[in-house]
Amino acid sequence: MCAYALIALGSAFIIAAFLGIHSKHVPAWAVYLGRISFGLYVYHEFAIYVSATLLGHYVSFSSPIYYLKAVLAVGLTFFAAALSYRYLETPFLKMKKRHSVVESQPLLNEH
Repeated sequence: MCAYALIALGSAFIIAAFLGIHSKHVPAWAVYLGRISFGLYVYHEFAIYVSATLLGHYVSFSSPIYYLKAVLAVGLTFFAAALSYRYLETPFLKMKKRHSVVESQPLLNEH
């Protein structure tokens, strides 16, 4: 049931983004998740691998270790994504702003 609520929330955010809602109307945590979303995607599989290596690859669904492994994987994913955004992505985004070429618009004659 929790999964359906998360899916509904994610769908609402996607619809809001397509409608062009300004980021000041979105919770700060959701804006931050949007910023680190590439890292979440990239590092999640690695975090799952690390948590499975530390806590066991084949654990029963009814075992508390299974849930600990899931929490560890999610925590590692967020940690790696936040570090990646701060120390890898942000410097490149700053370079992009510095080196981008902005075409100037001709002035319109106002009569």
